[in-house]
Order: sequence, then structure tokens, then C-alpha cells
Amino acid sequence: PKFVNDGFAMPRNWQKATDLMGAKVMNKADEKLGQIEDIIVDGDSGRILFGVLSFGGFLGVGDKLFALPWSALRLSGDGKVFALDVDKETLKQAAGFDKTNWPNFADAQFAAANYKQYKQKPYWESRTAGAEEKQIGRTPANSRDRWNQEASTWLKASDLCCMTVRNEQDVELGKLEDLALDTESGRVLYGILSHRGRLHAIPMPSLRSSSDTKHLVLNVNESQLADSMSFT
Repeated sequence: PKFVNDGFAMPRNWQKATDLMGAKVMNKADEKLGQIEDIIVDGDSGRILFGVLSFGGFLGVGDKLFALPWSALRLSGDGKVFALDVDKETLKQAAGFDKTNWPNFADAQFAAANYKQYKQKPYWESRTAGAEEKQIGRTPANSRDRWNQEASTWLKASDLCCMTVRNEQDVELGKLEDLALDTESGRVLYGILSHRGRLHAIPMPSLRSSSDTKHLVLNVNESQLADSMSFT
């Protein structure tokens, strides 16, 4: 399907982040390039920034990692395989990184070079912010306005999927079990919160990282959460 850059259109389907981590990545020559090791998201806007490809090595030893712009990846209809239009030899020569030394995915130079490497147009170049806003560097107030801004923060989906959620009174509400992703637009739809044996779909803009980045904050009390729509 054509990649949809409007991250706020109603999704046609969705995937669990945990189902996508480990998915195979194939090229047009039907060569296996590796698998998705992790997914990098912008915690402010909910945009999926990169899929992290694990390439080479044997049984996870010596693998080289590559940050792939999400727009460069196409997910198959069954949600099991990603397609990437890069041949194996080109990928071998591309700039990657080691598992023990992850880059700053919010670094503007890194992001621009990465998008250029995979022949993708940087999403932030399509932003419509006025010149005055751009000049004073004001951070937009909500996730819709932040959608086309360069990322200033980033999080691994693997870290988010086990993070504790507390409220403003520092009461623990539960843990995030998973993320619901709209892979077509590249947006995190919900964080799936486990609370007292039930699951709750929490819109990502409602969750924010704590000052020490060790847990997430949701501005509701336990009774409000218990009374909200849930599932198993």
C-alpha cells in the first residue's frame, strides 16, 4: 500500500509492536536481509521514526544494526514480512551501528543522512509551520501539531512494552503490555496498559515520560481507569 503521511487518518488496520519485532525483512530479489530488532518512536508525537534492522551475524552474535526510515519499509498483507528496496551488497556497505552503541535517533544530522541513504524524503520537510514559529523554535502544544516536527526525543518500543505507568499522585496503575501501531501511516495509536487483569487502550498523547524517564505518567486515578472500557 502507498505510505500515508497523514498520521491522523483513521487506520485501516493495526499491528502489535511485539508481533513486528522479529519480523523478517526481504528485498525485491527475495533475499532475506535480516529481521526487525526494535522500533523507534517519537515519544512526543507518537510517530514511528525507524525500524531497527538486525543484519548478519549468527544466532544474534556479531549482528550489525541499521536504522531504517519507517517510510522505507512495506509490511506484507499478513503482517509477517517487511519489504525493503535495498540489495544485500549495498546494505553491507551502509553505515550501521553496534548493539552496544545505539545512536541518538533525534539528532538532526543523523536523521537527515539516514533518510538520504535510503532515498526517503525527510518527513519534517513537509511541515507547514509558519516562519515565525520556526524562527523562535516554539514546541507545538499537541501531538497533531508536532507530527511534522523533527524528533527531540526517542524511545525503543521494547522499552515501552514493559514500562510501569503511574499517575500524578505516584500511584502505580500497571504496566504497558504492548503498543498498537498503524504501520501504514507510521503512528503509535495506543499503549496497551495492563491493570488488575484487564487491558486498556490508552491514546499515546495521554502518556508522558517521567522526568527520570524510568516510567510513564497517565493523568487518571484508579477508579477512572477501572470504569473505562477494557478488554482481555
